[in-house]
Amino acid sequence: MTKGKDKLRRRSHSDRSNPTLSSETKHSSNRSSALEVLYMNRICVFASVMAGLGAGALFAQSDSDYQTWMKTVAASNGSLQKGIVAKDKGAVVAEAQKLQDTFKQVGDFWQKRGATDAVGFAKQAETAAGAVAKDAANGDMDQASADAKTLGASCGGCHMAHREKTDAGFKIK
Repeated sequence: MTKGKDKLRRRSHSDRSNPTLSSETKHSSNRSSALEVLYMNRICVFASVMAGLGAGALFAQSDSDYQTWMKTVAASNGSLQKGIVAKDKGAVVAEAQKLQDTFKQVGDFWQKRGATDAVGFAKQAETAAGAVAKDAANGDMDQASADAKTLGASCGGCHMAHREKTDAGFKIK
């Protein structure tokens, strides 16, 4: 090849209309451009699909975790109430601390979803559970019982706003 033809091949794609370019150079450039566009489209589609799957998995995992936390809350609250009736300080403190930790996770869940009212309910429940633990540790089971009622009220408020009854049970609104 001569130096002149090399220069023509190195010209930018905007020179495609130049009649001095050989037809081989024009087809090669068009083919390369088409392959580049096809390759970039495939990358974009792949990235979009992966992002969608990742987001779906994240929400599915979070919903699954949330259901587990709610089951933990129900079991712990039942044990807490029995402990208060039996005046079992150790059991009440343990269950109240478990509830406090669980409501911290619940608050984080709702924070990620941008539900400020639910975050508030979770914080109220977390605070009430902490108060129950402190009351029981100090031997004040009457106050622990009163704070447990505050805890239950926080649960009820959130359930009214964010829980929907279905034929299969409940779902998050």
